[in-house]
Amino acid sequence: MLRRLILHPLLVAAYPVLFLFASNLTEDVKVDAVYRPLLFVLVVTAVVLALLWLPLRDLKKAALLTSIYVFLFFSYGHVHDALHDVPWVGSNGFLLSAWVVAIVAGTLAVVRTKKDLGGATAALNVVAAALVLLNVVPIVAHALEKQPPAPPPASHLTLPSAAEIPASSKRDIYYFIFDRYANDRTLRRFFHYDNSEVLDYLEAKGFYVAHDAAANHEKTAHSVASSLNMSYLNYLAKIYPPDSDEFRPIYQLLRGFQVSRYL
Repeated sequence: MLRRLILHPLLVAAYPVLFLFASNLTEDVKVDAVYRPLLFVLVVTAVVLALLWLPLRDLKKAALLTSIYVFLFFSYGHVHDALHDVPWVGSNGFLLSAWVVAIVAGTLAVVRTKKDLGGATAALNVVAAALVLLNVVPIVAHALEKQPPAPPPASHLTLPSAAEIPASSKRDIYYFIFDRYANDRTLRRFFHYDNSEVLDYLEAKGFYVAHDAAANHEKTAHSVASSLNMSYLNYLAKIYPPDSDEFRPIYQLLRGFQVSRYL
């Protein structure tokens, strides 16, 4: 049956999308974000398969060529990233030439072959299905996993009521975060750069500039979740181990942070 069933082109096309989603499960990426790209690549792959079948009149050959083309398309960026530091080999010119040669050679080999491709079809079905399952299983397991809710932060803080704030003090609030932007002292010491023009401009406009600011967190999401909830995130260590890459509680804090509730 596997020799007659042709699924590998669609499975090969689905794998990169599912792999990317599975690799970012802890980033709180919703399943809704997968539907459109997955449907898009499947439709395009089916169209390519149909266009190849029309002149070849051999569905197995058309399917094998489609899988080759899809594989080469999705693998180019990864190969380029892996070899970009290698002289000549990592250049776009060399890689594009190599990909063109691979496409032409693969096309000629498949079109001219007289062999029955039933065995190759069955093998590709199994390999592609295994690759897809390797990503579907953790996706399903993660979706079924119950996550403990993050406790509300800053419960010890006593915020002033709006009535305690003079009417003259009410204004729009602008909160600028110069993400991965070193403070003035660091820029001068390590990069020999004078950033005083920007900082002086901000201060002249009435902004407070924290000249010796240092980040408490390596990641932007943690830093913003901490500042906008006016609380440190140490209590999350009671729920998740220190080396956890789980971002969902952080994003929970960013969706309903204390500053927005107070304002």
